[in-house]
Amino acid sequence: MFEDIEFKSKSPIYNPEKYILGRNLDEQDLDEDLFQVNYDIEDIRYTIDVGWYPAFSLDGSFRIVVVKNCNWEDFLYDKRTRDYEQLHRYMEECVDIVIDLIDKYEETVNVINQLKEICFLLHFGEIPDGDIESDLYGELVLAFDEICGTLSYSKLDSLNEDFVNFLVSTRLKNLTQLSEQINIQDYPQMHLNYLMATYTIKLLEKYYYLRK
Repeated sequence: MFEDIEFKSKSPIYNPEKYILGRNLDEQDLDEDLFQVNYDIEDIRYTIDVGWYPAFSLDGSFRIVVVKNCNWEDFLYDKRTRDYEQLHRYMEECVDIVIDLIDKYEETVNVINQLKEICFLLHFGEIPDGDIESDLYGELVLAFDEICGTLSYSKLDSLNEDFVNFLVSTRLKNLTQLSEQINIQDYPQMHLNYLMATYTIKLLEKYYYLRK
């Protein structure tokens, strides 16, 4: 099945060739295990799986799904059809979806690796005058303490949902609200730190959900 599709997977493809092109459905021996291809990147696995449901039933249909990290309760993609040509188009869609997710993950990791170097080089400068300005300065100090700790190699892989939610719902929210009350461009160093902090928090959120 799908011999003309370039899967770009480094893992072996399970293709027992139970479906034979040109034969009628009542001549086929179709079960739930017709085709599977896996994509592994670090500790993430995407699986494209094809089966016939219910198995061996003439009233059944092809089912093609994409799952992440063997979570068979939550499909990223789930389509059914009795037509092989339509199934072929679905497979092309699935491959495109998985390759796009992998590309996004690799790009995100690449940018995070750059940020590991940049964040540790930033300066804070003098504490500015004004209550809101000093509050924003303080929030930035806290944010970079949390961010730099997270970007260390020992902590990035242990990033958890509670901490990500805290960064987004509390730290990012505080930074945004305080920055909107002043003309932050009047404080070039603090403006740079603000842009770096807010961008990094959003990127860490993206990284977490790409891995989840």
